[in-house]
Amino acid sequence: MHNKIKNFLYLVLSLFIADGATSVFAKVEPETGSNNPFVPQEIINQSPIKSYRDVWDLVHNIVVVVFDVFFVVAILFILLAAYNFLIGGQDEKKLATAKTQLKYAVIAIVI
Repeated sequence: MHNKIKNFLYLVLSLFIADGATSVFAKVEPETGSNNPFVPQEIINQSPIKSYRDVWDLVHNIVVVVFDVFFVVAILFILLAAYNFLIGGQDEKKLATAKTQLKYAVIAIVI
């Protein structure tokens, strides 16, 4: 019975958080020019971001770079695991470490 109440409270709390998140991310047109007293017009005109599409492109480019870096690091870990596997020889502890490194590197690539 205690778990049911606990799960229900988690559900209600999650719904309140989700409802609040939708209002936080609601589309609001930014104030420009003389309507915005905090940002001078010349700064607004110099900004490379002119629309929501530009923001999306910026985020996309950042994600692509981060993905590429993580992929290269995962490949390096696979090479390190292969090196440890070859150097391990008959030592079971080193072979187990190399297998674990290889497993985690493959999981990183899959994710």
